[in-house]
Amino acid sequence: ELDLAAVVAGGLCTATAGSVNMDGTTVTMVNRYPAAGSIAVAAGVDSVNDGMTVVVGASTTFTAAGASTPASCLITYNEAVANAAPVITLDTTGC
Repeated sequence: ELDLAAVVAGGLCTATAGSVNMDGTTVTMVNRYPAAGSIAVAAGVDSVNDGMTVVVGASTTFTAAGASTPASCLITYNEAVANAAPVITLDTTGC
């Protein structure tokens, strides 16, 4: 269980950066939300066992394995910018 008060009080996660330990794995934070490179870990996605292809970059995409049109069957996570939540988009037109 994540003790947010302890994380913030310990200076591990600030308003702009930091990291937290989630179930034994370090998750990098950006603007109080998981960074694009850490969202799969924070969400508990196991690409092999969950049937997903995960591509990490400036944004992270999760594509369903076996989709009829993989480029149109995905979730995209764009990490948060200052004073805003991350932008998450879902495209199921090719699933």
